[in-house]
Amino acid sequence: MLDIMLQVLAVLGIILLILLAVLLTFVLLVLFFPVTYRFYGKKDEGGIRCAAKAKWLFGLLRVRYSYPEGRHLTVKAVCFTLFDAAIPGGAAPEAEPEDHGTEEKKAHDTISADAAAAESAENDDKGASDKQTDGKRASRTEKDGRSSDGTETNNNTIFLKFHKLKYTICRIYDKIKKIWENISYYMELLKEEETKLLFRYVLFRIGKVLKHIRPRRIKVNVVFGTGSPDTTGYFYGAYCMVSAFQGMNIWVVPDFEQAVLQGEADAAGHIAIWVLVWNGCKLFFDKEIRKFLKKIKV
Repeated sequence: MLDIMLQVLAVLGIILLILLAVLLTFVLLVLFFPVTYRFYGKKDEGGIRCAAKAKWLFGLLRVRYSYPEGRHLTVKAVCFTLFDAAIPGGAAPEAEPEDHGTEEKKAHDTISADAAAAESAENDDKGASDKQTDGKRASRTEKDGRSSDGTETNNNTIFLKFHKLKYTICRIYDKIKKIWENISYYMELLKEEETKLLFRYVLFRIGKVLKHIRPRRIKVNVVFGTGSPDTTGYFYGAYCMVSAFQGMNIWVVPDFEQAVLQGEADAAGHIAIWVLVWNGCKLFFDKEIRKFLKKIKV
């Protein structure tokens, strides 16, 4: 009996180790196997066309989007479609056919409408007479009240209006004072040396992430013209001034004869999840950031 239990426990232990190894392998693949992406766009006389795709693990998981052909986003794993969000073109709704009734039905509807209109008019007349009676009663009551203590009522009304105006002004003053105190507090907080160092550290981490996810290969061809030779020359001269520092495969051709903007762009790169997770954890567990968040007033 004991031998059987030991054998069962051994089998369960082997199964758990296999599952743990599979889970660890999957986590390592997600973290360290990069996701590659590519974007292509073109603009010419036919309009704007673009396509974007990303794949992971040698194409076992693929994401695609195209515009305007199809206008849909698809996610596929191997040969199975996991997600397909199609965006069909907006078609005008078809007009519903009119239902032509018989002559008897039309006559019956006309009689019913006339009867309803007559009943509505009678109800309106009764409501108007009731409102007129109520108005007369209210005017009599108001007249009697004014005749008895009109001076005291006017004084109370003026006092209430003055008290309400004073309360409103005090509320506005308190809000402005609170806003000014918050602005002064945050201005002093931003001037602290610790806050400046913290912002530099956050920008450093964000720069690490942006540098990693930026495209590794970019190819751009652009033909542009403003329709005026002088302004086209000005823009092209400004581009030539900064083209030496761009360090990318970008070609710009000016057209001095017509107003035009055409071209194509092709960019590709990769993203490793571990870089995002590492920098995110460094920011999340940083003590200085937590101290700064505690100083922020809610």
